[in-house]
Amino acid sequence: MNAEKIIEMLEDRTVHTRWAAWHIMLRAPIAELVVVLLNHSSPFIRWLMCYMLGERADTAAIPGLKSALDDPNIRVRACAGEALSKIEAYQSNPFTSDEIIRLLEASPEESEAGWGRNFYQIERRAAINEIVTALQTTKNASVRVKLCYMLGQREDESAVPTLVEVLQDEDPDVRFTAASALRRIGSPLAGPAVMMYFARPEEDIRVRQELVGALGSSGHREAIPLLVEALKDTDSILRGDAAKSLGQLAAREATEPLSRALAIETESYPKERMEAALEIIRET
Repeated sequence: MNAEKIIEMLEDRTVHTRWAAWHIMLRAPIAELVVVLLNHSSPFIRWLMCYMLGERADTAAIPGLKSALDDPNIRVRACAGEALSKIEAYQSNPFTSDEIIRLLEASPEESEAGWGRNFYQIERRAAINEIVTALQTTKNASVRVKLCYMLGQREDESAVPTLVEVLQDEDPDVRFTAASALRRIGSPLAGPAVMMYFARPEEDIRVRQELVGALGSSGHREAIPLLVEALKDTDSILRGDAAKSLGQLAAREATEPLSRALAIETESYPKERMEAALEIIRET
């Protein structure tokens, strides 16, 4: 996500501004947020960048925020100062993996800030490597679910190897959330392992659905035969997700199987995705 994409999302009137801002705050590189801060003509956008940089609490934002202290708009200057204070405060007490586990295990009654605020702060500010270490360390399945979710929201490719390992977790909710995170991240690094796990027996249909989706988002074309076979699955959601992945892969070789599957499909979810996949394939 570069500076141009950030501006496009914030100026797109068809996208809810709050959703776009949340998406940007979690995933945009710090350097790109700084570029927008220092170059955009809108005081509101510059103020929003200062707020996001403060919430991310990354020291890489400090030079840009110091420059923003000279911004012609008083609200931008004030927000830049607040952001610098937040970064200083966080850096004096950063989230370690042990602290992440402790906070996520705490109930609202046990935590002064409450569980929801803990989750919110960790999701935005904790370093990816600390979240990954917490995931590898904790014995609490509920915490592992939350950590997998966070890694998916952050969409950081460095988390892929650990998320792949978690596909072997004994808890189906953890496997499901790990597969969902891999689907969201959409990294080519995940493709071979996701294909291997999809080919194995899996009792939880939700996990299989997410793995099918991850095969498409990761761009793993070697999985096309498996996805074609999945068009015949008894689960309608999985059939639809398989069709969507074939569309993402622009799998011309799947045109005939998709057409046959569409001709006999009775459920709306897979039918719509088969039609969409065929349209994408024809246009490529």
